[in-house]
Amino acid sequence: MNPDGSTMTHGRGSEERAGWVFYDGECSFCTTLARRWRAPLRARGFELVPLQTPGVEECLGVPREELLSQMWVLTSTHEVFGGAEAFVYLARTTRWTWWAWPLSVVSRLPFGMRLISWVYTWIAAHRYYVSGTCSVEGSGGLDQVALIRSLRESASSAPSIPTGVPGRPSNGGS
Repeated sequence: MNPDGSTMTHGRGSEERAGWVFYDGECSFCTTLARRWRAPLRARGFELVPLQTPGVEECLGVPREELLSQMWVLTSTHEVFGGAEAFVYLARTTRWTWWAWPLSVVSRLPFGMRLISWVYTWIAAHRYYVSGTCSVEGSGGLDQVALIRSLRESASSAPSIPTGVPGRPSNGGS
């Protein structure tokens, strides 16, 4: 990849770079995280690239139907990691960040990687809901403000729950 992001290549220059991190450029949740982590990852030799960039599918060797299902990391040695494995790979190679070393340690514990995979898969599957850009056809997106308002309204109009325990006197006295 050229520094300007115009083309994807595996030629000269990739040895200077640790790799590339590919994210869903149409997901506001993903792009927010990419903006936040761009500088620290660049400092460690990683370039962030939207999955929608022409040539990414061929570069990663990932079928089109899988491409947007998760984040991907392509190392300078042409290894490809996806999803939780990509996240843990970044944690292990950037271990001097606050979030990385605990994740790296947990991934080495029995069932640690399974837990990380489960959490990553759940977040990836719900990222459009979290970002307010729900892709469910006909949903019109998830309006987070309206959702919070409706939850507050339903909580305030809910019937009161008795505080006393049956068979015990309440704290209100007799």
